[in-house]
Parts: sequence; C-alpha cells; structure tokens
Amino acid sequence: MEDSKEKIILNVGGIRYETYSSTLRTFPGTKLCSLTEPHAPSIYDYNPTTKEFFFDRSAEIFSCVLNYYRTKHLHCPIDTCRSVLEEELAFWEINETQLASCCWLKLNNKEVQPEEFHIWDANDQADDQCLIVQTERMDFSWRTRWQPKIWSIFEKPFSSFSAKGHSLRGED
Repeated sequence: MEDSKEKIILNVGGIRYETYSSTLRTFPGTKLCSLTEPHAPSIYDYNPTTKEFFFDRSAEIFSCVLNYYRTKHLHCPIDTCRSVLEEELAFWEINETQLASCCWLKLNNKEVQPEEFHIWDANDQADDQCLIVQTERMDFSWRTRWQPKIWSIFEKPFSSFSAKGHSLRGED
C-alpha cells in the first residue's frame, strides 16, 4: 500500500476516527505525528486486533484537533472552557497560539476563568461582612448603602457581576 494512503485508526473518548498517516504528519513534533512512526504501537495504547490507538481524552476537542491537521486552521467548539482547551492542546502537543483568531477572541472575551472566581468569592465574602458591619453602625441612607458597591465596580474588577462586565468592556 502506498505510504500516503496508509490509514491510522484512532479511538478518542470512545469515538473512532480514521485518517491517513500523511494527514498526521502535517505537524512534525506533535503526538499525532509520532503515531506514524513504526515504534508507536509499543509506546501508546494500541489494540492490534482492532488496529487502533486509544486515548481517553475529549472527543469533541479532538475533532477540532484532527480538523486542524486536515485544514491547518485550529478552531474550538463554541462552549469550550479555556483551561480544558489548553489542557487538551498540551496533551496533543499543539501550541495554543495556533488557535484561529476568531476562537482566540471568543475564549478571551468570556467573563472569567475558575481560578479568578475563587479570588472573587473570597474578596466578595470579606467585603460583604465589612459592608454589613458598616451598615449596622450607620444610617440606611441611599448613599451609605450604595456608595461602597458603586466604588467596588470601578476599583475591584471581580467584586460583582457588574464590575466584571465593566472591566470586560475596558471602560475606566
């Protein structure tokens, strides 16, 4: 059989993909390219009966990865979490800078990543306690109740959903 027409079967997350070895050689130095090497079945989880490589990874993101090898344009699913995408691309040894600009903008325009929520939650709880104590000591005028919250929107970008929205728009 001609080398460029040799097929490789991949089972990723229970979904079977079939592609040409020449397609996987599109990006040398990546995990998929290494599957075309003669010693690959001894390195990776290979089933000689079904003649397929198995990877317990995200099939949805892998579809995008394989499409990248076919088209040389890396796109991601619309509802992809940035940290999951980064982890999957690292596993397949693809630099995240290869992500198409339209998808890069989608991922970076989403509100915040989980690690940022932890910072916000901790700060928010401390601020809430402080506001409760202040409110108990002072009268309940509009300015007394709302001024700290309004200031937080501008001074602490993760203090509330309004503040996060303000900081995402880039307004000062």
